[in-house]
Amino acid sequence: MLPQGQLFVSTLPDGRRLRTTVYTFEKAGDEIPMHDHPYWHNCQVVIGGIRIYDDEGKSVTLGPGELAGLKAKRKHAIQATEDGTIAININEPDLWPL
Repeated sequence: MLPQGQLFVSTLPDGRRLRTTVYTFEKAGDEIPMHDHPYWHNCQVVIGGIRIYDDEGKSVTLGPGELAGLKAKRKHAIQATEDGTIAININEPDLWPL
């Protein structure tokens, strides 16, 4: 099952914007399928755990409070390792390529 995502956009004091998407994974094994972005983003676990893996077979497992940075154009998927996992993706839309 695809997790539900909720999008928030914040403006920092210096005028830059941050885009944060909060994902709730109902069950362990639920995942965001393989994809990529034209921009970098960070992924952090709030509750539970996730495994981020790429199309080259590399993976990292994160628990609460842990953060991973993903480079632009890097194909990846995000899978919950625990029921009720909540993870956030953070990026800076003002840096997205045109």
